Amino acid sequence: MTELTLHIPSEKELSYRGYLISDEATMLYNMGYGDNGGCTYHKTAEELHEWYQYWKTPDRFYAYIQRAEDRVFIGEVNLHKNEKNDWFEMGIIIEAKYRGMGYSVPALSLLLEHAFTKMNAGAVHNDFEESRKAAINLHLKVGFIETSDKDGMVDFLITKGQYEKTKREIEK
Repeated sequence: MTELTLHIPSEKELSYRGYLISDEATMLYNMGYGDNGGCTYHKTAEELHEWYQYWKTPDRFYAYIQRAEDRVFIGEVNLHKNEKNDWFEMGIIIEAKYRGMGYSVPALSLLLEHAFTKMNAGAVHNDFEESRKAAINLHLKVGFIETSDKDGMVDFLITKGQYEKTKREIEK
């Protein structure tokens, strides 16, 4: 399998994010959910700069998913501390043309490793529409537990202990 890394982009490298979130095929699964699928589209250089600065705190993380062999960006991940709950919220987007190629599990595993080892997260949470079967399967594969299913939305949570147990099982 192709090795992946997480690349924290410089502000000058943010053109890929603009491309990613404006790519209809990539964002199609998220249509109608939040503003542009929960992603913010930056209309001006100032808006992009403000968005970039938002991620520059100890309780937030943003990175591109990058193939190690050729340094090509294939998506993005993010984490931020939930202000009301004792967990980090996460996001992952794999560019449409790279879906189904086995990148999502290692990319999400890298994000969880970062959350638990670098950010000292106790738990990571995600929620999305119950119709997104591939996303559900991905989260279950890396050790998330479904904690809620209501009104067409599912919630998933993984603790540091669950992550470590799943990681040991995957490595066997």
